[in-house]
Amino acid sequence: MNNKITEITRKKIADHIELSGIFIGGDLNYADFLNRIFDLEALPSFDKRCSNAFSDIHGHSSWGDYTEITWMFYDSRFNLLKCTDNIFVQFIEESLHPLVCKLDEDRLKLKAVYDKLLPNDKFELYVSETISSMDIYSVREIILGQDITIKKHDIIKMFNSEYVTAKIKVMEDNIVTNPDLSLGTAKELIETCCKSILKSKGIIADKNWELQKLFKETINVLSFIELGKVEKPELAEKSIKQVLGGCNSIIQGVAELRNAYGTGHGKDKDFSHLPIVYVKFIVATISDILLFILQINGETTEIYK
Repeated sequence: MNNKITEITRKKIADHIELSGIFIGGDLNYADFLNRIFDLEALPSFDKRCSNAFSDIHGHSSWGDYTEITWMFYDSRFNLLKCTDNIFVQFIEESLHPLVCKLDEDRLKLKAVYDKLLPNDKFELYVSETISSMDIYSVREIILGQDITIKKHDIIKMFNSEYVTAKIKVMEDNIVTNPDLSLGTAKELIETCCKSILKSKGIIADKNWELQKLFKETINVLSFIELGKVEKPELAEKSIKQVLGGCNSIIQGVAELRNAYGTGHGKDKDFSHLPIVYVKFIVATISDILLFILQINGETTEIYK
């Protein structure tokens, strides 16, 4: 079995969890937790008094017979050190689920273990959805452009808007199948973010402003209050604004690419799309820039429509 998450990494995860003292399964009985991943009623019991693994584990869990937190890593019925990546990933995801690990402190400790060790095998946690204002974590391989989902989630939280949610979904979902649409939507998202920030400062963007002008005016109204706490705050603010000013070249490039390869302009029948690797890079870069200026502006930015 050629697993990408190695036995070495899995053993280190088990060791770190054991040392941290975090109870795997949270408030759940071990049997109830493991039954979210395995069909315990179909697995054998190691106790002659019980008919299956569920009743076996439920009883011994209730009686406090499991002295090691990570005993299930070494139980042959689950084989977590050598099971398929899919099963091990499911184990990680379920262990962090709010219905399982209900204490924020424990979730943060457990997440820290995974964050430290999964990247050794080029895997990472990311927020796949939010339920009742709580983050749901999933596991994925680390490849170019995959952090777009995290950025998407953070930008949506800034705006808290169905409009932006839909725009980002279009941008992300069409990177492979319709890269022209992703480019066009990236430009629209820049416009939306910039106009929304300007509106929050009492400024209505001129409809004749080109994208670069819109971005420049947005940078000019940003407040860099937090830099007042650092050494040489004036120099820091000047340098940050210089960096952001350089981002305008990126914004200009996006506008030009959108005109040449994005939606909004007719294309002839022999038109060749921009390669997907470039579209992924552009979408990820624009997401980073927008997320930064939204964070600087504050999390109460009201969407401009």
